[in-house]
Amino acid sequence: MSRRKQRSGFDQVSEFDRARIVAYRHCGLSFSEIGSRVGRNQTNVIRICDRWIQEVSARTIRRRLQQSGPSIRRQLLGLPLTQNHRRLRRQWCDERMMWEVKWKEVVCLQHHDGRIRVWRHRRERMLNSCVMHRHTGPAPGIMDNARPHVTRIIRRSFVNLQIEWLPWPTHSPDVSPTENMWYIVAQRFTQITPPAATPDQLWQRVEAAWSAVPQEYI
Repeated sequence: MSRRKQRSGFDQVSEFDRARIVAYRHCGLSFSEIGSRVGRNQTNVIRICDRWIQEVSARTIRRRLQQSGPSIRRQLLGLPLTQNHRRLRRQWCDERMMWEVKWKEVVCLQHHDGRIRVWRHRRERMLNSCVMHRHTGPAPGIMDNARPHVTRIIRRSFVNLQIEWLPWPTHSPDVSPTENMWYIVAQRFTQITPPAATPDQLWQRVEAAWSAVPQEYI
């Protein structure tokens, strides 16, 4: 077969078939097996693989990712949610959507942080591929649905103290404004160097981190 005919056959391969050929090759199929599956001769399959499959280093991949736009960011921590979890969370929000004064009577307490980086674009923080699902953490919150917090004796104590129990669906996010504010302060605190050497320096750095939080966040 002449070079012109080989080139013509190569150019006529659709993007879909090229993608199939590359995928089959990554799966370990031989050139002849790939050719029989996509209906192409072995020469064209080899040419496509030579052109579209390149072995590159991890450094090259990172450089190409940076050039394409995304930047490396901390991975969002989240819990694996079922459809029932999502329904209950939505229902909980809908029932309290019009609350105004009532939120002033709600007491919220505490949570955990971890740092794993992911490549993503802006506004992609909530994509499932950018969330690290975890079932437990080293710093459980207080008054969530943990077994020690929902025992009969605890519930009776709340009734005796005339404290209203706020229902909380499974795997729900932290809505405490205080907790979220301290999270922002903690992020800014880690950016202050050098580390505090005395308790007084530590307190000064906490105050500096607090003062650095923009008013629109408060």
